[in-house]
Amino acid sequence: MQTAWARTREAMRSGYAANQLRTVFVSCVREAWRLTKDAARDAGLTIDQVRMAILDPENRTRLSQAVQDRQSQLQSLLFQTRAAADREAKHSLIEDAGSQSVAVTFFKQDGSLRRMIIQPAALKSSVKGDASTASGQKAAATRKARHPHLMPVWDVEKAAIRSINLATVQSITAGGQTHTFA
Repeated sequence: MQTAWARTREAMRSGYAANQLRTVFVSCVREAWRLTKDAARDAGLTIDQVRMAILDPENRTRLSQAVQDRQSQLQSLLFQTRAAADREAKHSLIEDAGSQSVAVTFFKQDGSLRRMIIQPAALKSSVKGDASTASGQKAAATRKARHPHLMPVWDVEKAAIRSINLATVQSITAGGQTHTFA
């Protein structure tokens, strides 16, 4: 629910009318559940097992080490789900800009803050995609699987392809609106 409300607030700030709150919230709840189900399935759990695991500690007077460990695993699963939702929200904000310029503020790997002007549509004309070699396509797929938090972008100022770590993005300014992330 926290993920759903956070995404709803972000959507409402980005220009939806107040009378669309219910529709936006329903969509965000469905998306949050989809992400939770996907994360649970990836962890080898059924949705009923996740529900029971969440409710189980609430019915106990003492928590054994095994229950505490299980709660820790569920919290980790929840954190991963939220991180995936944030990544998807940031990715879609950038992709939806199309040929417009987008300003992204993020922390670089060395810890310094950087503001980059990017153009999402320009990257598509610079990357071969399906026309690349089989080894190039395999390398791109491997990189995407190993580093889902990295997004390749076209840096307008340097006229080159760069990568942005979506986990460290602080703000995105697109279409005259600034979206800030914690």
